[in-house]
Amino acid sequence: MSTQIKCVILDDEIPGLTYLKMLCSQFSEIEVVKAFNDSNTFLEEINNLDFDICILDIEMGGLNGLQIANILKDKAIIFVTAYKEYAVEAFELNAVDYICKPIQRDRLKQAIDKAIERLAKKAKEKDFVQLN
Repeated sequence: MSTQIKCVILDDEIPGLTYLKMLCSQFSEIEVVKAFNDSNTFLEEINNLDFDICILDIEMGGLNGLQIANILKDKAIIFVTAYKEYAVEAFELNAVDYICKPIQRDRLKQAIDKAIERLAKKAKEKDFVQLN
């Protein structure tokens, strides 16, 4: 998958959001379409956004990241959080990855690569029609 993948970021803490945007800008394979610090604003705009991946905090005011992930069923989700205890729930929602803060550049790159792999696999599966 040589084209850039589109990403939205949602984190209610401005410093964390700014840092994530800065990290993502270092990877040529990803384009940050928009960043949000409020889950309600994100939900209001979701239908007007074109994106493949959502990098998502869990603990936020309003809806939490797990609730948002439930709404984003067909998108690749990478959770970034300071809390380890949500990992099982995150993977039950078929998250691509779960990164604990503070976020390391290499760890984020690993998660993005996983997401790209998953998106490429999903795109291939769409090319085939299965007859039973």
